Amino acid sequence: SVACGRHGTQRSSTLLRISHLTVRNYRSLEQLDMEVTDYTALVGANGAGKSSVLYALDWFFKGQDLDESDITDHDGSVAADSIEVAVTFSDLTTADRQALGQFGRGDLARVRRIWRRDGKGTKIVGRALQGPGFVGVRNVSSVPAMRTAYRALAQTTKGLPRLAGNVPKSDITAALDEWESQSTNLGALVEVEDVDASDLFGTNGTFQNRIRLVLIPAATDMPNQLSGATKGSALSELVGAVIADAGVRARDEWLSAHRADLQELNERVRAGVQASVTAQADRINSTLAGMVPDARVNFVPMVPEWEPRGDVAVETSVTLDGATTEITRQGHGVQRAVMIALFQSLIENPAQSEGAAHSASGEPDTGPALVICIEEPEIYQHPVRARSFGRILANLSERPGAQVVIATHSPYFVSPGQFESIRRFRIDGGRSSISIASVAEICRRSGADHAAVRKVVEKQIPTTFSEGFFADAVVLVEGDTDRVVIETLAARIGTPLDEHGIAVLVMGGKPAFRIPYALFGSLGVTTFVVVDGDAEGASRKYSGAQQSAQRAQAEASNRQATDNVTAWLPGSAARLGELPYEFGSSSVVANDFVIWRDDLESELAAWPTFVAALESTGCRLRQKNALAYRAAALDADIAGMPYTLTVALRAI
Repeated sequence: SVACGRHGTQRSSTLLRISHLTVRNYRSLEQLDMEVTDYTALVGANGAGKSSVLYALDWFFKGQDLDESDITDHDGSVAADSIEVAVTFSDLTTADRQALGQFGRGDLARVRRIWRRDGKGTKIVGRALQGPGFVGVRNVSSVPAMRTAYRALAQTTKGLPRLAGNVPKSDITAALDEWESQSTNLGALVEVEDVDASDLFGTNGTFQNRIRLVLIPAATDMPNQLSGATKGSALSELVGAVIADAGVRARDEWLSAHRADLQELNERVRAGVQASVTAQADRINSTLAGMVPDARVNFVPMVPEWEPRGDVAVETSVTLDGATTEITRQGHGVQRAVMIALFQSLIENPAQSEGAAHSASGEPDTGPALVICIEEPEIYQHPVRARSFGRILANLSERPGAQVVIATHSPYFVSPGQFESIRRFRIDGGRSSISIASVAEICRRSGADHAAVRKVVEKQIPTTFSEGFFADAVVLVEGDTDRVVIETLAARIGTPLDEHGIAVLVMGGKPAFRIPYALFGSLGVTTFVVVDGDAEGASRKYSGAQQSAQRAQAEASNRQATDNVTAWLPGSAARLGELPYEFGSSSVVANDFVIWRDDLESELAAWPTFVAALESTGCRLRQKNALAYRAAALDADIAGMPYTLTVALRAI
């Protein structure tokens, strides 16, 4: 897959990043394949699997304990025997390749973490690039057999050194590694699946120093997430990613300057321990000889190398109105504000830029890369603050080495620039699935060109479309009065549309329907269209006898606009009226759309109590006063509602 940035284009930076995620049998995610961009927004209904993606990523990096309740359909209806999360990494630097070893020799690195329900625990495997036939040597269980296999391989592999005698296993593997690392041999390497990659993770895992994931859950334990003293907290992870490296550099500098002193200390400790255990063994053996002739005990001291230790930790307190308290004593709003401020600081003054090291090739090494996963970033936030936080996260995702993945219900976290990074989740039969809307796909569905689609996306996402991304279904209408009448009447007959997850979106006219219809279709959002046929529009506008030419021209234009819409509307069954629809025919209500013969006002004109209620506000039909229309829809006698409106609301 192509590593795409937040605008769907090739990322310009060359820092390690996640480009693809595969999840199998984790909670509702029975089979998920998803491209991950610099900013990835997971949207959709509650329980559709958005948060499960974040927690699956967190498990991949940290390997927390799982149990059978985490398996898809764990009630036994599907006998899944394992959970698997696979991550593909791209944009590898020289330092990344060194840390990944045989797993980082290609353009992409793919690693899988697998948990088995049979009690065999967790294993981590990766796709490696090895020399031809090398896997057969590495997989030999005994050292003598490995020597034999190696020598046979060396006979046919140019440049592989001959190893004589009883060489240890480490010399054999080192020779294989050295051959594979030579640039002249890269073209001969072959892919080998399921190679043990457990050394990449864990306490001493080298790869964890190249990329770190921080998960900020929506749970109410935010104080723990903000406590630097809490192991695994969001703050400690962030500090570890962008601040603690300063401590590592300082320690390395000290070691470089005092290596001789440290070596002398280690030698003195070993000599002292050896002298002590030798003396103790002599005393014991002098006694033991009288009890068991020819018996002797030996003590072998195991003295670890002394190294300076000490991890950086941060304690968090907040001063508010002159009073300083622990973060745990502050409200959720303040706690989230602290987290937001921390993200803001990463944008404005990233610690990675300070004292950046360089790899052996001379390229900047600003690692580790940072992946921030946030569940419901909008919670505990005033709408204005939420909008600001959305902008902060978007800006953070544009920094080299930073990716943001959020699960959200808020339109404040989806902007036009992030459009192609939307992953819309839905759930069917307990299983999650996702839909992605690319500009290319919308062009294909709508027949519009790239520029036209981009223009609609840029204009409508902040104002109209965003609510539709979070809806179960949308109704596309021409104007505000159409929207308020449909919403109000639906509520009056006992089926409020918002209770059914249905959003009514205003398009502004028939020509503006096609691209949004294709957009929501790409995202898997059920879409219903309500459009005017405008059969009488020309007659109303040009009613005088002297205006016949203008009337004919306007009628031809209205006919063409209506025919353009009916040409792309889906095949559907009629509930009222006849299909296929022809310009000037009676209103038709189908399962997927409504075409008024003229417009909504023509239907409302047959409802006397609505007209009277509207006129009591000082407004008349077609004056397009949304507030007056809403008031009239609330006050009119619902029993007199025209049948076409009743059928249309039922269809919606």
